[in-house]
Order: sequence, then C-alpha cells, then structure tokens
Amino acid sequence: MSAKLILAFDTSTEAIALGIADASADNAIISSDSILAPRCANERLLSCVEEMMEREGLEKRDIAAIVCGRGPGSFTGVRIGVATAKGIASGLGCPLHGVSTLDAVAWEAWANGIRGQLAVLGDALRKEVYPVRYELEDSGIVRLDPDGVDKPAAVAKRWARYYAGTTNPAITPLSITGDGLAKFLGVLEEELLKEEVSFGLLDERFWHPTGRGLILAYQDACRSGRLDSGNPNDLLPVYTRLSDAEENEKARKAKGLPQRGVLLNPIDFIEQSDSPEGLAPSTTEDVPHDGVALDQELTLIGSAISGDVELEEAPLDERKPLILAIESSCDETAAAIIDGKREMVADLLATQVDFHKRFGGVVPEIASRKHTEAIVGIVEETMEHAGEALGLGRGLRWSDLDAIAVTQGPGLIGALVVGVAFAKGASWATGLPLIGVNHMEGHIYANQISNPDIEPPMVVSLVSGGHTMLVHVRDWGDYEILGQTLDDAVGEAYDKVAKALGLGYPGGPVISKLAAQGNPAAIDFPRAMLHSHDYRFSLSGLKTAVMTYVKQELDAGRELSLPDLAASFQRAVVDVQVAKAVTAVKETGVHEFCLGGGVAANPELRAALTEAMEKIGVHVTLPKLSDCTDNAGMIAAVALDSYRAGTFLDLTADAKANLPL
Repeated sequence: MSAKLILAFDTSTEAIALGIADASADNAIISSDSILAPRCANERLLSCVEEMMEREGLEKRDIAAIVCGRGPGSFTGVRIGVATAKGIASGLGCPLHGVSTLDAVAWEAWANGIRGQLAVLGDALRKEVYPVRYELEDSGIVRLDPDGVDKPAAVAKRWARYYAGTTNPAITPLSITGDGLAKFLGVLEEELLKEEVSFGLLDERFWHPTGRGLILAYQDACRSGRLDSGNPNDLLPVYTRLSDAEENEKARKAKGLPQRGVLLNPIDFIEQSDSPEGLAPSTTEDVPHDGVALDQELTLIGSAISGDVELEEAPLDERKPLILAIESSCDETAAAIIDGKREMVADLLATQVDFHKRFGGVVPEIASRKHTEAIVGIVEETMEHAGEALGLGRGLRWSDLDAIAVTQGPGLIGALVVGVAFAKGASWATGLPLIGVNHMEGHIYANQISNPDIEPPMVVSLVSGGHTMLVHVRDWGDYEILGQTLDDAVGEAYDKVAKALGLGYPGGPVISKLAAQGNPAAIDFPRAMLHSHDYRFSLSGLKTAVMTYVKQELDAGRELSLPDLAASFQRAVVDVQVAKAVTAVKETGVHEFCLGGGVAANPELRAALTEAMEKIGVHVTLPKLSDCTDNAGMIAAVALDSYRAGTFLDLTADAKANLPL
C-alpha cells in the first residue's frame, strides 16, 4: 500500500525549510532540508518540493496533509509559504495545518540533542527581533514565552534581568539560536556579558527552521491536542504587530490628534437628497461588481453569482476549456471561471474597501494580509456558483477545469504574491497548466466582455488608481504604449485630492457625485501637458493647484464651494484625457476607441469621450461599470486566448510589480 505522506515547508526566513514524513509509520521522517534562498522563495519553493519528491520516488497523490510554517518571519516570505500551502491543499483536497516557525527551530535543536533553556531569536527586520524562550527536556519542549516583537537591546536587557546571578538549579544556562543572530549578535553579547549571564550560541546550521523541525512541531501539536482545524481557509500567518498605517493611527489617537490630511468636513458641503449617507451610488448600476463583501473578521458573506447568470444548457464537455482566473493585484480578491464560448460562468469579488477607508487609500500591508485570508473562500465560492450555473447539481471540481490563470502583475507586490503563490500551488497539486496575465491587458479585455464582437485595431485609454496610459491595440496581445503619466495616475489624483479634503476613500465616486452638483467652469485649474504634442500625462501639478486654491480661500476667510471645486478639478482631468485620446485615434487611423480601468466608471469621462469620438466618426466601446473595477472576469478573458495559444508559466514564475504591457 502507498505511503500516506506529510509534506511540510516554511518560507518565513531566508531559507526554505522542506520535509516529508510517512504518516502511516508514526510520521517517520523520510527527508528533511533547509535551503538558503534569499528573496526567491516564490521562484524556488515548488521546484524544491518537486526535486525532493522525485529524489525519494514519491507521488503527489500520496500526500495526506500539508504542514506549513506560519511565521513569525518576513511578512512576504510567510505569505508565500501560506498561500502556496493553501493552493496545494485546495488542489489536493487534503488538510492544511500550521505550526510556528520559531517552534520548528526549537524542535530542530531538540532533535540535535540540545537540552536546557533555549532562546530563539527570529529576524523581524526593521531592526527588531522575534524572541521566544523554550525549555528543552528529554520528553520534548515547553514554550516559555508568547510570540512578540521587540528591539534586540530591550530583549537582551530583559533576558539579563531574568538570568543574571541566578542560583536556581531549575534555570539552566541559556543557549541562543535563530536567524536574528546574524544581525544582532553583538547587541546580545554586550548586554548579557555585562550582567555575567552564562549563555552559549548554537552553530549557524541550526539558525533556520528545517523540515524535520516542522514535522516534529506538527507531531507535538497532534499529541497535545493543539492541532488546528485543517481547513485551508482557516490558516493564517502569525502577526506580532499591526501594519505601519494602523500603528500610526493608534499613536495619533493616543495623542488626541486627527487623521492626517483632513482639511474639511465634507458633511457641510454634500447634499443629502438622494441617499441617507449622501455618498451612496445613485443607481444600482453604480455598485461595483458582483461583490462578496467582507466583514471585520473577513468572513465571506452574501451569495453572488455573476449577474444572475443564465447559461444555455450544454454538456460540460461542450463548454471546454473551463479556466479558473484569480485576481489579487491591489485590494480586491476575485475569482472567475470562463468557458470556451467566452461566457463568464461565475465571477465573484471580495472587497476590502472598508478596511482601507479610514486611511484614505489602499494600505499595501493590509491588502496583502486580507488576500491571504480571503483567497481560499473566494475560489471555493466561485467554483460552487459555477457548478450551479452549469446545472451540475454540485460545485465545480478541480478535475473539471482545464487551466488556472492568475494576475502576475503589475500591482502591489505583497498583494500579487498571494494570488501567484496560491495559483502555483493549486497548479502543482492538480497538474493543471498555469497562465500568467498582465493586469492592464485585463482592463483592455474588459471591453470584450461588454462587446464580444469588438476587434482591433483600436486605441484604449487605461485610467486607474495606478496607471494612466494610451495604448494602440494593433491586435489582441500586440500593444504599443503611446504615452503614460509622468507622475500620479488619474485615480491616484482623485484619491489624494479626496483624502486631503477629508472626503474619504475611494475618492473617485465622492468627487464625481459632488461634481454633478457644481459648476465645472467655476475655477480655472491647469490642464497639464494639454499642448505637449505627445501622449504623456501629468496630474501632480493639478493636485497641488487644488490644495493651493483651498488654502488660499480658507486663509482669506471665503466660503468654499466643494461641489464647484470638485467639478472644476474633474473637468481639468477630463479635458486632457479627451484631447489626447482624440489625437491618438486620428494619428493611428483606427475606428474603434475603448476605455478601461477603475476611472472608466466616471460618468463625465465616459460621456465626454463618447461625445468627442462620435463627432469624428469613431465607434466607442465602454466596459460595464462592474468590469471597470479590478475583477477576475477580465483576467479570465485574457487567459482564454493564452490557453489557446499554449502560453503557460512554469513553477519558477513569480509576481512582477512592474510587469510591462
């Protein structure tokens, strides 16, 4: 009978810890390793797993459970390991269990005969460490401290006070290990020697976690009844501190200070006529996407099948290929499934907007954490809804799929790595090919979802929170960037102006709503680069002009009309976008114009571009409002063409924050 394997790995440090045990033989360790791989864990992890399994003659189908190091450690490193483990466990349909990275280091020391008190000092970056002490006995280890983070000097002083001059025979000399020693050994030695504390350093080969240490930590959790649920959706990294944005917010509140950048109280300026909040969408069409909202515990709530999809009855084979797409480039965790007829079988999105509102913009660290929490749930929900839409009487299974696609870039690197690592893990587990998609190409393809008959050549204006560019689409997959912003993107400018005025986040819908009540000719804001005779954009000067105007008006004691300000700002943005788009269409000679990106939902921009293009006889395709925001449907649309072209990624693929179009 085949062995039932436990696959364990950890990427929380600069080393990849990797181990395999035989669950059918009391978790006897088959192989264990610790491979130095600084800043390339996402590229090397699955290759290392595959190499170890091939070396031992083992098969993926025999894996009975995954064990993953949860940290604490490098934030990005921890998430790479956790997201990959979630992908593998989801793809194999097996349990996923998490153990402490520091516990794994302690257990490796125990396995090498170290006894007495051991301190593990993990490198927490930012000139801090993760310090935990253990008692290593013949029967096992006992953890003496909870997880925490501190400056190394403070840790050394605390240990010195505890151990200095002790005559207690129960307190044995202290041994120290952990990758934090590489940077902070000198600080520790100075403080401990000053207090005459007896201590020893373990050899450097014991500083990182190992596969054996992970498996021993897992065995200990099994024996002690501390084993977690095994549900991949439940496993979360160990965090010992808030994000920087949350820490700053906490500090300002403690001092009684307001949030930064708030000049005005918007409630004084916004009419309340059409909604209780004054800022709510005026029609249901304005609600972004078929969203699955997230509450404060990041629980998926609601039931959202894309647009109440009604699919034509057809056997599953006639809908092939079926491709699962995943999007996690910024602050939306999304998944979609497309079929061979280009019909979106399911298209769901979990939004984080409520988490970022109070900071006036997306906080990358929070976004990455929330993706790690949401990704299993959103994929499972999408596959469940897809099965319903296809009339299967069950959720779609991995074996029903033909490929897995994921946004590879551009975007926030911490957010991207979660989606890429999960997709790679699922691809490795299932054997399904992996497709990498450019996020900006997805925004181009969003127009194809609205108008399946659209064909290049065409010019596309891509306007979002991170990008502003004009693209000549000569054919699907053949793009020429005519020009792009030199500084702020359009969406970024909207958000920064809204934040500075105290209007909240996201800024686009708020400013658009205010602008509808104001006079766009009231304030003559600059139209930067309007006459530059090229396709470059610049929004930074306009943003500064708005702030300067506000300060001057307030200093002069004049009443400020926020609707007029919003309308004038928006008109300045739109005028430049329209003028350059019209020039691009004329110079390229195309007869089709499209819009893409989050700002493509702006009503004035849509109307102004449509009117300008119709005047010169150019057909305009606009994405549905739900397809303007980041979503997985547009990623799936690109992936279908890539699948048919046989364009796939291998196990060494990584996220790319600046992936070019």
